[in-house]
Amino acid sequence: MRRVAVALALTLALALAGPAFAGGDVGEVAPAIQLKKLGGGDVSLADHAGKAVVLCFFATWSKASVEQLRELVPLHRQGIAVLGICLDVGGDEAVARTVEREGIPMPIALGGGDADLARAYALEKLPTVVVVSKDGRIAARFDGFKDPAAVKAEIDRLAAPAGR
Repeated sequence: MRRVAVALALTLALALAGPAFAGGDVGEVAPAIQLKKLGGGDVSLADHAGKAVVLCFFATWSKASVEQLRELVPLHRQGIAVLGICLDVGGDEAVARTVEREGIPMPIALGGGDADLARAYALEKLPTVVVVSKDGRIAARFDGFKDPAAVKAEIDRLAAPAGR
């Protein structure tokens, strides 16, 4: 029953953050992120200033979201900055269990219930992967599960010398 309530709360938050209030489009400056980090401390997008970063918005109750996060682990292991942003509502226990069970080594931000964050990134479905360039602009976004090779191709494109 609690999972249903959590899913409904997130669905409502995503619906309220719909296109009429949308942001997070390719080419725009990535909206600021300042959230609590799973395990303690804070994490922000500014922590990654000057380098490309992959943001993965997910929820533990979404199998596709967890699979997407798991599929991004190799990018993290290659030294690419990957930040998981969990939108679960109601505490971090389920998040911690999922991260441990799935062996997710990258930092996880706790963004549950943050309608402003959902609105700022125009989140309409989970997972959503957003690639932020070194200059802090949204270089690509993938709504719904995306093959990590497409995300890696975008990172490689960003790293390529100009004119290539």
